Amino acid sequence: EPHPHFPIIATSGLEHDVKIWAPLSNKSVGYKRLKMLMKRNAREREHELHFATVLDTDAG
Repeated sequence: EPHPHFPIIATSGLEHDVKIWAPLSNKSVGYKRLKMLMKRNAREREHELHFATVLDTDAG
């Protein structure tokens, strides 16, 4: 389940341990680069959503 404010996810499986996942980097990413990456990710998600809708429509 994702954290409501931070990019952190906790997962568990059949074992009793819980794994915490968070993005890590050795170098700093500037605000302009982050903004560009967010826009690119939004475009890619929109494209994937449209593509999946087209495939689902044609399959039925």
